[in-house]
Amino acid sequence: MSGWFLFFAQMLFFLLGAWYFLRSGSRRKGGRDGISMEENEREMEKLDAMRQVGLTEPLTEQTRPKSLGEIVGQERGIRALRAALCGPNPQHIIIASLSKEIYDRTIVINGVSKSYAMTGWRIGFAAAPLEVAKLMASLQSHMASNPNSIAQEATLAALEGPQDCVEEMCKEFKKRRDYIYEREEAIPMISALKPEGAFYLFVDVSGTYGKSYEGTEIHSAADFAAILIAEKYVAVVPCADFGMPDYIRLSYATDMEQIKKGMDRIEEMVKALA
Repeated sequence: MSGWFLFFAQMLFFLLGAWYFLRSGSRRKGGRDGISMEENEREMEKLDAMRQVGLTEPLTEQTRPKSLGEIVGQERGIRALRAALCGPNPQHIIIASLSKEIYDRTIVINGVSKSYAMTGWRIGFAAAPLEVAKLMASLQSHMASNPNSIAQEATLAALEGPQDCVEEMCKEFKKRRDYIYEREEAIPMISALKPEGAFYLFVDVSGTYGKSYEGTEIHSAADFAAILIAEKYVAVVPCADFGMPDYIRLSYATDMEQIKKGMDRIEEMVKALA
C-alpha cells in the first residue's frame, strides 16, 4: 500500500510542479513578449481560423519568429512558421532554436529506436528546463528501472559515431515508401496518405465496406484486417485507436521482398471482393 501511495504522490507532485512552472512562465508580465493564459487562448483561436489560409511565405531571418509572443500573438510569425513546417517544401525546425525564451520552455524527447534501428535496447532521453527535468526524474525513478550500462554505451556509440548509416537508411526507406505507395494506389477501392516521415503507410479501406470475401462481409477496418491475416497471412494494424477508424496501417520497416509479397497478397484479396 505504501508503495502505491508514494507512486501517486510523486505523480501528483510532478504534474502540479510542471503545471506551475509552465503556467508561471506563460503569465509573465512586462515586456512586449509577455502574454497571459487568456491571451494565449484567444491567439490560438486566431490560429485555428488561419488554417484555411494558403501559406507560402518562406522562413527567413526576417520572418523567423524571435519569441513565443511572436509565434502566438503575431500573424506573420505564425504564417512563416507554419509555412516552413507544413508547406510544399517543409523544413526541419527545432522549435527551441527560435529564441532563448522558447528554449527555456521546451521539452525535447528522443530515442534511438527508429533512427538507429535499436528498438530492443529500450533507450530514450529528454532535455528540459532543470526544474521540469528534476520533477520528471522524481516520477520516472519510481516507475521504471534504469537502462543497463551496455545499452547506454551502445547509444553513445550511435549518437557520437559516423552518421552515414542513418543517411543510407533514409534513402532506403524512401525507396520502400515510394514502392509501397505506388502499389497501394494501383489497387482499387483503397487509397492512402503518402507519408513524409517514419515508415508507415495509412490506407483508407472504407471503399471496401459492404463487400465480402468468401462470404465474410467487411464493415470496418478491423474486419478488413481480420480477413487479411486469416486468409492471406498479412498482418496490418486497424487504426481506430489512432483516431482514424477507416484506416489500416502498413509498415515498410522490412526488406523489399517482404513488402512485395505483402502487397501482392493485399491486391489479391481486394480484387477478390464481391
